[in-house]
Amino acid sequence: MELDLHIHSRYSGDSWMRVDRIIEIARERGLNGIAITDHNRNDAVAEARSLAGGDLIIVPGMEVRTTWGDILALFCEKFIESRDPVEVLKEIHQQGGLAVWPHPYRKKLRCPRDIL
Repeated sequence: MELDLHIHSRYSGDSWMRVDRIIEIARERGLNGIAITDHNRNDAVAEARSLAGGDLIIVPGMEVRTTWGDILALFCEKFIESRDPVEVLKEIHQQGGLAVWPHPYRKKLRCPRDIL
């Protein structure tokens, strides 16, 4: 099974890609699923689900900006309100989600080792 779990759409502010085009490209590349993880937004999830039909898995998520850097919140249906990193991790785990550091080498990671 192949999935791309870190895609930004036009809702994110750092991409111009329309959700319908993302779905089209995922199908062209033979992916089984995607997660549109826009910055501090999850607007694209419902749109992606309606466009994908039943043949493409849509993992709900978003990329949350925190003082420790960005955290992907995968498998989270509810919007993550907090921007405090510890609270973000709690919100993700309360939803049964998976927290991922998407850019661990971009800047010096400011997360305490015991949290990692």
